[in-house]
Amino acid sequence: MANQYSTISFADSIKVVYQVDVNEALEKIKASQLSYQELANQLGFKESTVRKWFAKYKIKLVPYKVSCKYPSIHIKQRLKKEINADNFLYKPWH
Repeated sequence: MANQYSTISFADSIKVVYQVDVNEALEKIKASQLSYQELANQLGFKESTVRKWFAKYKIKLVPYKVSCKYPSIHIKQRLKKEINADNFLYKPWH
């Protein structure tokens, strides 16, 4: 993992990998919809370093990817008219 004592900086690493200027490369990365963590693992830098460079150029990535197998089932159960074990805290009691 690269750090402050390594010979190549984050900006130099981005230029080598993507063959374009840092700002253009960061825009390409944003379009690919990678998370900070995925990009950090891919480039060999810490996530905090990746976040710092994106903040410097005022670009935001997806913070993390959420994987949920059945989100709509829980939502449908909470929206039912009758009170059940899944939605009793979401209904008014008056």
